[in-house]
Amino acid sequence: MTRLTPKLNTLRALFAKSGNQCSFPGCNHLIINEKNQLIGEVCHIEAAEIGGERYNPNQSDEDRRDYSNLILLCHEHHVETNNVNEFPVSKLKEMKRLHEEKFTNESFNINEETLKSIMLQINDYWQNIDFLNKYKHTAPEEFRMPVDVSKDYMELTNSIIENITTLSRMLSELGEFTDNLWNNLTEYLKQHDVDLSPIENIPYYENPFDHPFWEMLHIGGSNVPRQTILLIKQINLKYLELYVKNNPNDLSAQKKWNELREEFKKIATEFGYVD
Repeated sequence: MTRLTPKLNTLRALFAKSGNQCSFPGCNHLIINEKNQLIGEVCHIEAAEIGGERYNPNQSDEDRRDYSNLILLCHEHHVETNNVNEFPVSKLKEMKRLHEEKFTNESFNINEETLKSIMLQINDYWQNIDFLNKYKHTAPEEFRMPVDVSKDYMELTNSIIENITTLSRMLSELGEFTDNLWNNLTEYLKQHDVDLSPIENIPYYENPFDHPFWEMLHIGGSNVPRQTILLIKQINLKYLELYVKNNPNDLSAQKKWNELREEFKKIATEFGYVD
Protein backbone atom coordinates (compact mmCIF):
# COMPACT_ATOMS: atom_id res chain seq x y z
CA MET A 1 0.00 0.00 0.00
CA THR A 2 3.04 2.28 0.13
CA ARG A 3 5.78 3.06 -2.37
CA LEU A 4 8.82 0.89 -1.60
CA THR A 5 12.42 1.84 -2.35
CA PRO A 6 14.24 -0.66 -4.62
CA LYS A 7 16.49 -3.04 -2.71
CA LEU A 8 20.26 -2.54 -2.77
CA ASN A 9 20.90 -5.83 -4.61
CA THR A 10 18.24 -4.97 -7.17
CA LEU A 11 19.86 -1.63 -7.97
CA ARG A 12 23.28 -3.27 -8.09
CA ALA A 13 22.06 -5.80 -10.69
CA LEU A 14 20.23 -3.12 -12.65
CA PHE A 15 23.35 -0.97 -13.03
CA ALA A 16 25.57 -3.99 -13.72
CA LYS A 17 23.59 -4.81 -16.88
CA SER A 18 23.09 -1.22 -18.01
CA GLY A 19 26.48 -0.42 -19.50
CA ASN A 20 26.00 2.82 -17.55
CA GLN A 21 23.89 4.12 -20.43
CA CYS A 22 20.29 5.16 -20.96
CA SER A 23 18.21 2.18 -22.15
CA PHE A 24 16.44 4.16 -24.87
CA PRO A 25 17.49 2.94 -28.36
CA GLY A 26 20.33 5.00 -29.81
CA CYS A 27 20.87 7.03 -26.62
CA ASN A 28 24.31 6.90 -25.02
CA HIS A 29 23.71 9.37 -22.21
CA LEU A 30 25.45 8.27 -19.02
CA ILE A 31 23.51 7.29 -15.91
CA ILE A 32 26.46 7.83 -13.55
CA ASN A 33 28.93 10.58 -14.52
CA GLU A 34 32.70 10.64 -14.03
CA LYS A 35 32.21 12.16 -10.57
CA ASN A 36 30.10 9.16 -9.49
CA GLN A 37 26.96 11.30 -9.49
CA LEU A 38 23.57 10.00 -10.59
CA ILE A 39 22.54 12.06 -13.62
CA GLY A 40 20.08 9.53 -15.06
CA GLU A 41 16.91 8.16 -13.45
CA VAL A 42 15.72 4.84 -12.02
CA CYS A 43 12.28 4.44 -13.61
CA HIS A 44 9.33 2.12 -13.08
CA ILE A 45 7.92 0.40 -16.16
CA GLU A 46 4.59 -0.09 -14.40
CA ALA A 47 4.12 2.83 -12.02
CA ALA A 48 4.95 2.56 -8.32
CA GLU A 49 1.78 4.42 -7.31
CA ILE A 50 -1.81 4.95 -8.40
CA GLY A 51 -2.05 7.67 -11.01
CA GLY A 52 1.37 6.93 -12.50
CA GLU A 53 2.00 5.80 -16.06
CA ARG A 54 1.08 2.15 -16.76
CA TYR A 55 0.00 1.57 -13.15
CA ASN A 56 -0.99 -2.07 -12.67
CA PRO A 57 -3.39 -2.60 -9.73
CA ASN A 58 -2.72 -6.35 -9.84
CA GLN A 59 0.93 -5.89 -8.91
CA SER A 60 2.10 -6.12 -5.32
CA ASP A 61 4.36 -3.38 -3.96
CA GLU A 62 7.22 -5.89 -3.99
CA ASP A 63 6.60 -6.54 -7.70
CA ARG A 64 6.68 -2.82 -8.36
CA ARG A 65 10.21 -2.50 -6.99
CA ASP A 66 11.40 -5.75 -8.54
CA TYR A 67 14.28 -5.80 -11.01
CA SER A 68 11.95 -6.75 -13.88
CA ASN A 69 9.91 -3.58 -13.39
CA LEU A 70 12.83 -1.12 -13.31
CA ILE A 71 14.67 0.53 -16.18
CA LEU A 72 17.44 3.15 -16.32
CA LEU A 73 16.79 6.19 -18.52
CA CYS A 74 18.13 9.69 -18.96
CA HIS A 75 15.73 12.44 -17.92
CA GLU A 76 14.78 13.30 -21.52
CA HIS A 77 13.75 9.76 -22.36
CA HIS A 78 12.05 9.23 -19.01
CA VAL A 79 9.76 12.12 -19.93
CA GLU A 80 9.27 10.81 -23.48
CA THR A 81 8.34 7.30 -22.33
CA ASN A 82 5.59 8.74 -20.11
CA ASN A 83 3.50 8.64 -23.30
CA VAL A 84 1.71 5.38 -22.47
CA ASN A 85 0.15 5.03 -25.92
CA GLU A 86 3.52 5.13 -27.67
CA PHE A 87 5.33 3.23 -24.90
CA PRO A 88 3.15 0.48 -23.41
CA VAL A 89 4.55 -2.03 -20.90
CA SER A 90 5.51 -4.54 -23.59
CA LYS A 91 7.57 -1.98 -25.51
CA LEU A 92 9.48 -0.83 -22.43
CA LYS A 93 10.21 -4.40 -21.33
CA GLU A 94 11.53 -5.19 -24.81
CA MET A 95 13.61 -1.99 -24.73
CA LYS A 96 15.11 -3.09 -21.41
CA ARG A 97 15.81 -6.61 -22.69
CA LEU A 98 17.54 -5.48 -25.88
CA HIS A 99 19.61 -2.89 -24.04
CA GLU A 100 20.82 -5.36 -21.41
CA GLU A 101 21.72 -7.92 -24.11
CA LYS A 102 24.22 -5.42 -25.52
CA PHE A 103 26.12 -5.42 -22.24
CA THR A 104 25.91 -9.08 -21.30
CA ASN A 105 29.70 -9.37 -21.30
CA GLU A 106 30.41 -5.81 -20.12
CA SER A 107 29.24 -5.65 -16.54
CA PHE A 108 29.20 -2.14 -15.10
CA ASN A 109 30.34 -2.15 -11.47
CA ILE A 110 28.73 0.76 -9.74
CA ASN A 111 30.55 2.36 -6.86
CA GLU A 112 28.92 1.15 -3.63
CA GLU A 113 28.86 4.63 -2.17
CA THR A 114 27.12 5.87 -5.29
CA LEU A 115 24.61 3.05 -5.00
CA LYS A 116 23.84 3.98 -1.42
CA SER A 117 23.59 7.60 -2.49
CA ILE A 118 20.96 6.66 -5.09
CA MET A 119 18.89 4.94 -2.42
CA LEU A 120 19.20 7.99 -0.23
CA GLN A 121 18.04 10.20 -3.09
CA ILE A 122 14.95 8.05 -3.48
CA ASN A 123 14.26 8.02 0.26
CA ASP A 124 15.06 11.70 0.70
CA TYR A 125 12.59 13.01 -1.86
CA TRP A 126 9.61 13.16 0.50
CA GLN A 127 11.79 14.36 3.36
CA ASN A 128 12.79 17.24 1.12
CA ILE A 129 9.15 17.94 0.33
CA ASP A 130 8.47 18.01 4.07
CA PHE A 131 11.35 20.44 4.63
CA LEU A 132 10.29 22.72 1.76
CA ASN A 133 6.72 22.80 2.98
CA LYS A 134 7.63 23.54 6.60
CA TYR A 135 10.60 25.86 6.27
CA LYS A 136 10.77 27.25 2.73
CA HIS A 137 7.12 28.03 2.10
CA THR A 138 6.65 31.47 0.51
CA ALA A 139 3.47 32.23 2.45
CA PRO A 140 3.42 33.41 6.07
CA GLU A 141 3.24 30.60 8.64
CA GLU A 142 -0.46 31.08 9.33
CA PHE A 143 -1.27 30.75 5.61
CA ARG A 144 0.96 27.77 4.83
CA MET A 145 -1.01 24.77 3.55
CA PRO A 146 0.68 21.76 5.19
CA VAL A 147 1.74 18.62 3.32
CA ASP A 148 1.73 15.51 5.53
CA VAL A 149 4.27 13.26 3.80
CA SER A 150 3.66 10.44 6.28
CA LYS A 151 0.13 9.73 5.05
CA ASP A 152 -0.46 6.63 2.94
CA TYR A 153 -3.07 6.21 0.20
CA MET A 154 -5.95 5.34 2.53
CA GLU A 155 -5.17 8.17 4.92
CA LEU A 156 -5.07 10.66 2.05
CA THR A 157 -8.45 9.58 0.69
CA ASN A 158 -9.96 9.69 4.19
CA SER A 159 -8.68 13.28 4.50
CA ILE A 160 -10.40 14.09 1.21
CA ILE A 161 -13.65 12.67 2.59
CA GLU A 162 -13.29 14.80 5.73
CA ASN A 163 -12.82 17.91 3.58
CA ILE A 164 -15.86 17.08 1.46
CA THR A 165 -17.92 16.56 4.62
CA THR A 166 -16.81 19.95 5.92
CA LEU A 167 -17.68 21.58 2.59
CA SER A 168 -21.10 19.95 2.67
CA ARG A 169 -21.76 21.36 6.15
CA MET A 170 -20.67 24.83 4.99
CA LEU A 171 -23.06 24.66 2.04
CA SER A 172 -25.86 23.61 4.38
CA GLU A 173 -25.20 26.60 6.64
CA LEU A 174 -25.11 28.90 3.62
CA GLY A 175 -28.43 27.43 2.47
CA GLU A 176 -29.98 28.12 5.87
CA PHE A 177 -28.75 31.71 5.70
CA THR A 178 -30.23 32.33 2.24
CA ASP A 179 -33.53 30.71 3.25
CA ASN A 180 -33.93 33.34 5.95
CA LEU A 181 -32.47 36.20 3.93
CA TRP A 182 -35.77 37.83 2.88
CA ASN A 183 -37.36 37.59 6.32
CA ASN A 184 -34.24 38.97 7.99
CA LEU A 185 -34.02 41.76 5.44
CA THR A 186 -37.64 42.87 5.85
CA GLU A 187 -37.35 42.67 9.64
CA TYR A 188 -34.28 44.88 9.49
CA LEU A 189 -36.03 47.44 7.28
CA LYS A 190 -39.07 47.53 9.58
CA GLN A 191 -36.83 48.26 12.54
CA HIS A 192 -35.70 51.37 10.67
CA ASP A 193 -39.25 52.45 9.82
CA VAL A 194 -38.99 51.70 6.10
CA ASP A 195 -42.34 51.49 4.32
CA LEU A 196 -42.57 47.97 2.84
CA SER A 197 -46.07 48.22 1.42
CA PRO A 198 -44.88 48.60 -2.21
CA ILE A 199 -43.07 45.26 -2.08
CA GLU A 200 -45.16 43.19 0.33
CA ASN A 201 -47.21 41.52 -2.40
CA ILE A 202 -44.36 40.64 -4.78
CA PRO A 203 -44.62 36.89 -5.68
CA TYR A 204 -41.71 34.82 -4.31
CA TYR A 205 -40.66 33.77 -7.81
CA GLU A 206 -40.11 37.44 -8.76
CA ASN A 207 -38.25 38.25 -5.56
CA PRO A 208 -34.45 37.81 -5.92
CA PHE A 209 -34.02 37.76 -2.13
CA ASP A 210 -36.56 35.03 -1.37
CA HIS A 211 -34.62 31.72 -1.15
CA PRO A 212 -31.89 32.61 -3.69
CA PHE A 213 -29.83 29.67 -4.97
CA TRP A 214 -32.21 27.25 -3.21
CA GLU A 215 -31.79 24.40 -5.71
CA MET A 216 -28.00 24.75 -5.95
CA LEU A 217 -27.52 24.83 -2.17
CA HIS A 218 -30.15 22.32 -1.05
CA ILE A 219 -30.02 19.79 -3.90
CA GLY A 220 -26.66 20.14 -5.65
CA GLY A 221 -24.90 21.16 -2.44
CA SER A 222 -26.09 17.96 -0.77
CA ASN A 223 -25.99 15.45 -3.60
CA VAL A 224 -22.60 16.22 -5.16
CA PRO A 225 -20.60 15.77 -1.91
CA ARG A 226 -22.52 12.58 -1.00
CA GLN A 227 -21.94 11.07 -4.43
CA THR A 228 -18.25 12.05 -4.31
CA ILE A 229 -17.81 10.34 -0.93
CA LEU A 230 -19.51 7.21 -2.30
CA LEU A 231 -17.10 7.13 -5.24
CA ILE A 232 -14.02 7.60 -3.04
CA LYS A 233 -15.18 4.82 -0.70
CA GLN A 234 -15.69 2.56 -3.72
CA ILE A 235 -12.20 3.36 -5.05
CA ASN A 236 -10.74 2.54 -1.63
CA LEU A 237 -12.59 -0.77 -1.55
CA LYS A 238 -11.43 -1.73 -5.06
CA TYR A 239 -7.86 -0.82 -4.17
CA LEU A 240 -7.91 -2.86 -0.96
CA GLU A 241 -9.40 -5.86 -2.80
CA LEU A 242 -6.46 -5.91 -5.18
CA TYR A 243 -3.91 -5.22 -2.46
CA VAL A 244 -5.15 -8.01 -0.17
CA LYS A 245 -5.19 -10.43 -3.09
CA ASN A 246 -1.52 -9.71 -3.78
CA ASN A 247 -0.51 -9.36 -0.13
CA PRO A 248 -2.48 -12.06 1.72
CA ASN A 249 -0.21 -11.88 4.78
CA ASP A 250 -0.87 -8.22 5.47
CA LEU A 251 -3.33 -8.58 8.37
CA SER A 252 -3.67 -4.82 8.84
CA ALA A 253 -4.84 -4.39 5.25
CA GLN A 254 -7.26 -7.30 5.62
CA LYS A 255 -8.75 -5.66 8.71
CA LYS A 256 -9.25 -2.35 6.86
CA TRP A 257 -10.72 -4.22 3.89
CA ASN A 258 -13.29 -6.07 6.01
CA GLU A 259 -14.26 -2.89 7.84
CA LEU A 260 -14.76 -1.02 4.58
CA ARG A 261 -16.74 -3.89 3.08
CA GLU A 262 -19.24 -3.68 5.93
CA GLU A 263 -19.35 0.11 5.70
CA PHE A 264 -19.96 0.00 1.97
CA LYS A 265 -22.92 -2.35 2.41
CA LYS A 266 -24.61 0.39 4.41
CA ILE A 267 -23.63 3.01 1.86
CA ALA A 268 -25.08 0.90 -0.95
CA THR A 269 -28.43 0.59 0.83
CA GLU A 270 -28.71 3.96 2.59
CA PHE A 271 -27.14 6.63 0.37
CA GLY A 272 -29.80 8.40 -1.68
CA TYR A 273 -30.32 11.67 -3.50
CA VAL A 274 -31.77 14.64 -1.67
CA ASP A 275 -34.78 16.09 -3.49
